[in-house]
Amino acid sequence: MNPVTVDIKDKLVAAGQGTFAATTGWGIYLAHEPITPNTTITIYERGGTTQYFQNRSKSPLRIDSFQVRVRGVGYIASYNKAKSVQDTLTGLSGFRIGDVRYSLVANETEILLFDMDERDRYIWIANYNAFRQED
Repeated sequence: MNPVTVDIKDKLVAAGQGTFAATTGWGIYLAHEPITPNTTITIYERGGTTQYFQNRSKSPLRIDSFQVRVRGVGYIASYNKAKSVQDTLTGLSGFRIGDVRYSLVANETEILLFDMDERDRYIWIANYNAFRQED
């Protein structure tokens, strides 16, 4: 089972939200936000819980939490990208990645303006939960 961040990165790339480790345009990164490009989507693990079933023959349902940070130039442009990412992720359900079945990706928070960095780029964050189970 991949870390949830890897699978979410793959879904965002497939949806055309950006390119993994791109040095121009919208770059998608895992666990570390690089200095460049100006426009980044970075996904961070936040932990989660495991729900065990009475039937021990089934694997546990995992609820993995993750955060998506969107950094960009311009208040409206960067917010619109954060909203586009949110629209892509919210309510994703019934899909598989390898031997993992995702039953739902749900917002834990709305999009929040987190900060501006030292280069006056806006940073928006939103937290999500992914409900998933290995077959």
